[in-house]
Amino acid sequence: MKYVAFCDPSGGSSDSMTLAIAHLSLFKKCVLDGVWERRPPFSPDAVCEEFAGVLATYRVRVVTGDRYSAQWVVERFLAHGVTYQHSLKTRSEIYGEFAALVNSGRVRMPSSKRLRTQFQSLERRSSRSGRDTIDHPPASHDDAANAAAGALTLAAGGLNPAPEPWSWCPTSDPTPRRSAFENLSPIDEGPESWWQRL
Repeated sequence: MKYVAFCDPSGGSSDSMTLAIAHLSLFKKCVLDGVWERRPPFSPDAVCEEFAGVLATYRVRVVTGDRYSAQWVVERFLAHGVTYQHSLKTRSEIYGEFAALVNSGRVRMPSSKRLRTQFQSLERRSSRSGRDTIDHPPASHDDAANAAAGALTLAAGGLNPAPEPWSWCPTSDPTPRRSAFENLSPIDEGPESWWQRL
């Protein structure tokens, strides 16, 4: 079984640093194996070392994440034997693909209140040019959700259907902001012990 990992780095002062690991099951379901979160304040280098240890238990040598702090994150993970590669997709694009996976019934993840709250607080924003983006509201956080969505879309690989993240949003709703994941209902198919608690 091949596991994939996604990290949402942080400097340790305001946002959490999160790591998520997922895999594609024999039934072509994207399964979230766990989310690890360290809330501030913390030492970023110490958390990189801790996360490297977690990745080693899953025999994962490469972790994907955003371009936070340019090369610093790359160098710190590499110092602990892990290759950190920058995601080719934006956070909004990842959420769009994740929503398509949810709509198609391919996501299996624990019934975590924290994850569900972060996903359901995400908003769709439409610009005047007609381009849609997905992000968290001001003064809120999506660190765990970002890592989880990133890992699950990595696990999906080429199985993703064409992104249709707004299929459950009323087209007659003129409000420029609304929840992008208002109907998300994660499914926990395993014993409680398999979930790494947030």
